[in-house]
Amino acid sequence: MVMMQARERMFGVRKDDAADPNAGSVLGRLYLSKGITRIMLEAGEEYRRRHRLAMKAIHADDALAVSPGGNAPRDWEAMELSDREAYADWAVRAVATYRVLKDALRAIDAYEVIERVVIEGGDMPATALPRLTAGLNLLARKLGFVGEGPASPVSRAGGRLP
Repeated sequence: MVMMQARERMFGVRKDDAADPNAGSVLGRLYLSKGITRIMLEAGEEYRRRHRLAMKAIHADDALAVSPGGNAPRDWEAMELSDREAYADWAVRAVATYRVLKDALRAIDAYEVIERVVIEGGDMPATALPRLTAGLNLLARKLGFVGEGPASPVSRAGGRLP
């Protein structure tokens, strides 16, 4: 109750929307206000996840490698060769995927606004909304949420990158 009232005051969301988990993020509030589609929201959330995985891979210490299955940290030298190779492959894929997405966003001048809103959770000027939606549409296509063309309200099941 208190959290919902705080969301109403701080973010200016309607009372009905304050209970929605999406009201807790800038991207979610844009969705609730109909500024972006559900697919754009999902693409932004998936981009945030890919960013987090890439940062985890970049900052991972080889000595504290986590197996691809998410097991507790293990000594790198004690890991089986196949586990080390699988971990290294995962790390390379995570970073490469993020870099491909980042480069594509830069090519359409949407990287900065996507980073600001999706990764940092910061506000943006209203004039940046067209760049944000263009970036989210691009992410939706690249991540397999939609086919070619702008993001539509219908998502393709199972079309995401691994």
